[in-house]
Amino acid sequence: MSAGEALVRAGLSGAWQLVSCTMTHPDGRIEHPFGPEPRGLIAYTADGWMACQMAGEPAGHSAYFGPVSVNEDGATVIHHVQGASHSRLSGDQLRRYRVSGDELLLSAQSGDSLVEVLWRRP
Repeated sequence: MSAGEALVRAGLSGAWQLVSCTMTHPDGRIEHPFGPEPRGLIAYTADGWMACQMAGEPAGHSAYFGPVSVNEDGATVIHHVQGASHSRLSGDQLRRYRVSGDELLLSAQSGDSLVEVLWRRP
C-alpha cells in the first residue's frame, strides 16, 4: 500500500485548520504555545506528503514539510521532515493521531511534556 493510500485509509488525507495547541507539563500546568486563537493548516496529500504551518503568540510561527508514513498500528504517523522553520523540528517526528468525525488530534511528547494539537476540516 502506498503512503497516500495509507493516509486515505487512516482518514488523514486532505487539509485541516488549527483549532488549538496545548502543552501539558508534568506538574499539570497547561500552556498555549500559539495563544488562545492560533492560526494554521496541516495538509496530507494523496501522494504521501505533508505540510504544516502554525502561527500565533507567543511562539510566533512554525512550519515544516516532508513525506509522511502511517504506521500499521493505526495510531501513529511519522512526519519525515525535510525542511522546517526550526531545527528542532527536523528529522522523523512521531505523532499519535486520532480522527473523530471532522476533527484530528495529533499528540507527541516534548521532553516530559505532552503536546496536543487539535485540527478541524474546513
